[in-house]
Amino acid sequence: MKRNTFSSRWTVLAAASASALFLGISAHAAELRTWTSLKGTTLDAKLLKVDGEDVILEKEDGTRLDVKRNQLSIGDQRYLQEYGGAEELGPQTGRMKSPAKEVKIDKKEFVKTEEPFRFGEDGGLEFHGMVTPHFYVVSDGRDFIRETAENAERLWHDMAFYHPNFARKWGDKKFAIVLVKEDEPWFSLADWQKHYLDQYGQPGESDKIDPTWKQASSTSVNLTQEMIDKYNTFGYASVFRPKDARTFDGVWAPFRTHCLAQTLLGLQMGGVSSFGSKGFFAIATGHAYFKEIDLTGETQTRLISAEGYESDKVTSAGGFDKGDTWPKTLQKLVRKKDVTPSIKVMYQLEQQNLTPERVVLMYSFARYLQSTPERVAAFAKLAERIDTSRQMPVAEELADIYGFESVEKMEEDWIDYLKSSDFK
Repeated sequence: MKRNTFSSRWTVLAAASASALFLGISAHAAELRTWTSLKGTTLDAKLLKVDGEDVILEKEDGTRLDVKRNQLSIGDQRYLQEYGGAEELGPQTGRMKSPAKEVKIDKKEFVKTEEPFRFGEDGGLEFHGMVTPHFYVVSDGRDFIRETAENAERLWHDMAFYHPNFARKWGDKKFAIVLVKEDEPWFSLADWQKHYLDQYGQPGESDKIDPTWKQASSTSVNLTQEMIDKYNTFGYASVFRPKDARTFDGVWAPFRTHCLAQTLLGLQMGGVSSFGSKGFFAIATGHAYFKEIDLTGETQTRLISAEGYESDKVTSAGGFDKGDTWPKTLQKLVRKKDVTPSIKVMYQLEQQNLTPERVVLMYSFARYLQSTPERVAAFAKLAERIDTSRQMPVAEELADIYGFESVEKMEEDWIDYLKSSDFK
């Protein structure tokens, strides 16, 4: 279903055909894409022309819209500069404080699935739920389906607001989210994932499944090509085990928000190769904690992993006790020089070497990277660079993306931000 929810106060022009070639914009800009307003409403249209403060869009049916540039999202602004030849727009007023919370979600588009979402040829493992504009949300029960669906859609729009090519890259696919309450289907999915890894993964990868699966409240499973084709999904699904209402009740459940925010960023950035992965963990994990705390005011998330292929030992890591105190506590530690923020240390972080201080530093770095419109635009460029190269840019390249002449200069700016009243 195509979205057409832009405010009616924007002028609708007479339908007519026009060639992007004669309007002096790139062929890329003439493609159909999703545009997002400051109020969170969305529209699928192609760019025809940028005329000063006016943007002329054309819907698929030929209807034209005259939109004011300052009413479009940060991601749209960058798209207009890169592909529409628009000049940089000055500071925006009235910008959405929280796209994820303010976006208008049409729950009429949440439709009960007509057939089960099945794993396996025999269909013995099946789930029911609903399909939304961008997700399958299915479960072995009835709890938390609608809340999870709204949470996911709001986080989708958050990404579309800040990343200019997110919606176009997503296309018409759905991402599957599976809620599993009972033990039997939960461990059946573990067997499914082990079988998949034994067939298509690296030798020994499936050995890590059992130790972590027993303790995990969220993980992911790969989908077969048959499932991908049948349901028109991405290649893997997020799986949650809602053990209690506290961690899943309501739209803004912190743990679920953390996991889905990281998943959506991962889909935007794509994967990284083994030789180009340094720093990727800190960026992705820090972003998840940033969104969790920013949108819910707290954190319930701890990270777990198996230490080795032949070990039953599981490591666990998290930040300080209360998420709403992280900025204040970190500020004190930085000012007393008990903690020294380091970008190069960020690049060396892995699950096994985390401490509470390092977890909170990852969060603070992610928050810093997205703390102003200019930094948000740079973060979008960073995500695109990773997606294109399948590598995390080295620290020197990261500094360059953010407009600094050296890592040290960027580090100084990060520390100044941590000490300022903006970090709260």
